[in-house]
Amino acid sequence: SFHVIMICNAMSIAIRRAYVLVQEFIPGTALKHVHHVDLEKWIRGKAAAPAPGSGAEGSALSNSSSLMKQSCYAMGHLSALDALFYYDGDRLPIVTQTKGNGGNIILSPDEFKICAIDNGANFINNDRRAKIYFEECRKVFRQFLSSPNTPAKQMEMVRTMMLRYTGWRVPDEEFLLPIQRGFVSS
Repeated sequence: SFHVIMICNAMSIAIRRAYVLVQEFIPGTALKHVHHVDLEKWIRGKAAAPAPGSGAEGSALSNSSSLMKQSCYAMGHLSALDALFYYDGDRLPIVTQTKGNGGNIILSPDEFKICAIDNGANFINNDRRAKIYFEECRKVFRQFLSSPNTPAKQMEMVRTMMLRYTGWRVPDEEFLLPIQRGFVSS
């Protein structure tokens, strides 16, 4: 089945027409609705991922810590693509200092795998703003490359977002560093 995922206001304004993006329905739970106890269990390798609407039900994961690291790496990669190609820093607050949007990351019901939703390109229609924005992107890449084994200051906003949504103070090695490394790998 298909669901309407997003109406992109920026595009509507730019082309003076509304449009709708239709995407296949993705079963899962939004990151912002996952409880910190489930995330901590994934880190320890003892959890089942939450099934939609059931909290912590699902199938057991044999190597969940590794799956979480892979998914966090993918989230970092996704965030770099958001920043560089779409001017969209809303999903994870790495380049733009937003609060982040954990509703735009869906976790699969059987494993800690991610799917991005609400994807859309935004436009910078001002040369000065574009220059400032891409300078910010450059600073983030430099900071991440200069401290590959320590979470850079930009990752504190991601930690704050996760604490706000899930009540969990995410660990550096299993959560923040894979996101940072995924971002740089892009």
